[in-house]
Amino acid sequence: MASKIILIGGCCATGKSTFSRVLSAHLRIPCFSKDTLKEHMGDAFNKECAQMLAHGSSATFNVMLHIAEMHLQTGAPCILESNFKNIETGQLRALITQYNADCLSYAFMGDLHKLYDRYISRDESGARHWVHSTGAALGRDNFVNGHLYWEMDRVNIGKVIRVNATDFANVSHPALLALAEEFMEANV
Repeated sequence: MASKIILIGGCCATGKSTFSRVLSAHLRIPCFSKDTLKEHMGDAFNKECAQMLAHGSSATFNVMLHIAEMHLQTGAPCILESNFKNIETGQLRALITQYNADCLSYAFMGDLHKLYDRYISRDESGARHWVHSTGAALGRDNFVNGHLYWEMDRVNIGKVIRVNATDFANVSHPALLALAEEFMEANV
């Protein structure tokens, strides 16, 4: 039986992290989030190391890639969650191909201008960890153009489920969970 991996990727402020926690608990398999790894790195260092943490996204992706490989080597399933950039998606695709693994991808997307407003609102709430750059400093144009340049909504490995999260009321977690259950049960 092939190893199984679930990717939860897409645009910022689409509810990827929330869904990944729900999915992890539902399936009882571990989820590794790039943002969470970056936050733990930040806690281990401190704000004075902010310059070093500027490269935290690529460093934490490398850690995630290693974790994924360890799971694929042992046949243990896992979930990876991030706003994967196109180059990262390519590295994941190569790893999944190398281990002949089955992959289910959720691509969370939405209207980038509305997502930016949600991103700013979340930043202003003070709920975000200090390692994350603020959307206000980033600016709307850079937010939108960065998502387009890095193709963050193009997670396209294995079976792909596209989730329009412009309006959270239209996102059905039960339906998304059922698709993951089917994926995990296939060929068991």
